Amino acid sequence: MMGSCNNRFFVPVHGTAQYKDYQEIKIQEVYKTLKPGMIPRSIIVILEDNLVDLVKPGDDVMISGMFIMRWKPPFFNQARPEIEVAVLANNITVLNKRDFNIK
Repeated sequence: MMGSCNNRFFVPVHGTAQYKDYQEIKIQEVYKTLKPGMIPRSIIVILEDNLVDLVKPGDDVMISGMFIMRWKPPFFNQARPEIEVAVLANNITVLNKRDFNIK
């Protein structure tokens, strides 16, 4: 019968662990591009390996990446999980000193 294993005890296999640098940042729309009274939207961006620590709070950035869905576990057993959209980044360009116009 498939899926009938109820064992909750796991033993790590030594020498098989893989580690990588990981960081999550939240980016939001530039205030200059919004109409008066609008609230800027934001999204989580996942940075891995050499992209970690490239940006600091307040930087203007351009990010290339892939949209992914992340499942948040429910608070209650009977509730449905919440799905969050995030970006898995593969390139970041810091635009702090450039004059950019987004239409």
